[in-house]
Amino acid sequence: MQMNQIKPAFRTLQVEYAIRDIVEASEEAKKAGKDLIYLNIGDPIKYGFKTPDSIIEVVCQALWKNYNSYSDSPGIPEAIEAIRNYALKKGIEPIDIYITQGATEAIEFAISALVNSEENILLPCPCYPLYQAIISKFRIEPRYYFLDENKNWEPDIESIESLIDKKTRAIVIINPNNPTGAIYSKEALKKIV
Repeated sequence: MQMNQIKPAFRTLQVEYAIRDIVEASEEAKKAGKDLIYLNIGDPIKYGFKTPDSIIEVVCQALWKNYNSYSDSPGIPEAIEAIRNYALKKGIEPIDIYITQGATEAIEFAISALVNSEENILLPCPCYPLYQAIISKFRIEPRYYFLDENKNWEPDIESIESLIDKKTRAIVIINPNNPTGAIYSKEALKKIV
């Protein structure tokens, strides 16, 4: 019996993810005898860094207290309350709080909630590659504004202004920036907002 080949969804055809794409090139370099330090995936334990004992202890305590199953759908009540109290001190309303399993899920939720196909998002260049992977899946146009290396990687405001049109739904500000590590000045952030 012959099995039919499964066709991937059209939205996956354009997805690229530079962090993972570099693995092929690094494997070739390693075969050629180059000594490499891999920094493409955030897994410090794999490279000799140790989880602090205090964190291991807290995780073990949580497991012994049965915090090792699915939580209630809204989340763990104590965690929600702690986040809510912190947010209120910062002037953030509880209705505006979304707890996710990490940055990837948060970015995907935000983009899918705010931007429609055929609209555009402004992204910094250089940019964390996850954004490109997510927006290509949703058929959203990326538009890259420049970060000026000679000005401590500050956003180029003229570049941002030149890219905005009626279909612009969001400007992504990564601060501190990934991958440059730059922290934008208050003046630059005020100009963008």
